[in-house]
Amino acid sequence: MLKGRTISLHRLEETEIPLVHRWRNNLDIIGFYAPLIQCDLSENMKNFGESTPNSIFFIITMNDKTPIGFASINSCGFPGSEFWEIGYMIIPEERGNGYASEAVLILSDFIFLSKVSPRIQAHVGVENIASKKLLEKVGYKCEGILRKNIFMYGEWRDSALYALLREEWDHPRILPRRVNS
Repeated sequence: MLKGRTISLHRLEETEIPLVHRWRNNLDIIGFYAPLIQCDLSENMKNFGESTPNSIFFIITMNDKTPIGFASINSCGFPGSEFWEIGYMIIPEERGNGYASEAVLILSDFIFLSKVSPRIQAHVGVENIASKKLLEKVGYKCEGILRKNIFMYGEWRDSALYALLREEWDHPRILPRRVNS
């Protein structure tokens, strides 16, 4: 478990897949900045059950263990030149409380403390002002616009590519550098 100040992230457990399935199939929850994915529970069971060291799906919980969202990290690139990409979603009633910012900081610390990676990146819909501001607030920089790179809601849309380089991350902001036994 990755413990922050107000939230924690833990690897998705099989018993939590139905919850994520409900979130991902509900437009009011997933919002209009994520692809419209409608799949049945068995597909989600298969997709999330195949977690690997190069693709980890997390549940975000408040300190009282109430689930409020999910996050993921995925290895990208080629062998020997891998980097990581993050994604995150907080349920609507908990947005605006700083939980997504804390989750991104936890993910960033986790990756740079445990993986050999020169960068972490995130794709954000150009219309998603809140997520762009969040990434900038925690130190990510916009590297450019990817034109028509994601098909959402019947049309090709642009996304902004944000990244944090290892040399821009000078120390863990939430996770401890070393855990004492």
